[in-house]
Amino acid sequence: MQIIIRHLAAAALLVGAAAAAPAPAHAQREVTETAGDPFVHREAGVRFPATIGGFRRGRVFEFDGEGRDASVGYKPPAMPGEMTVYVYPRNGSECWSLFNSADQAVMNREGTTRRDEDRSLKLLAGGGSEQISARYTVPAGAMGAPHPELVSYLWVGCPTGSDWVVKYRGSFEVKNESEATRLSEALFAAIDWTPVLAK
Repeated sequence: MQIIIRHLAAAALLVGAAAAAPAPAHAQREVTETAGDPFVHREAGVRFPATIGGFRRGRVFEFDGEGRDASVGYKPPAMPGEMTVYVYPRNGSECWSLFNSADQAVMNREGTTRRDEDRSLKLLAGGGSEQISARYTVPAGAMGAPHPELVSYLWVGCPTGSDWVVKYRGSFEVKNESEATRLSEALFAAIDWTPVLAK
């Protein structure tokens, strides 16, 4: 089971880096000085606690030297899976364009199929954000190691009037899909997104 989780984490990181990070690859670094304290996005100001609502924070990465482009992983409670949240500058891009770039990265994995592409997954509360999401089926073994069939989530949120984009990638065993959707919503509800909604 641990090998499944490790491969889910690697895939989520690669997809997010390709879609979200305009910085050169050499700028990526793992943030290791966050144990026990919230990781605070250096410019957006969003706080990501080490534990929150049963979720345990995993690896944290910054994709540029200023820390404007960052990802935070979380482990879901009581089942295998990988959940990664990204916060990065919008830089004037259309939300659909940002989503399409991330979608293309997901679909590049051989055998992956998109199950829907719509705005049904609402992770930021209120009506002031453009939110675009899709779900995918990832065939068993497609991540380069033995694993069962997976359901994978992509969600991109662009708060109105904000300079920031929030992206979510999650991958879980297909048998846990209904619980995975609930957990995705619960993780976002537990984080205070006020800083990115106001900037």
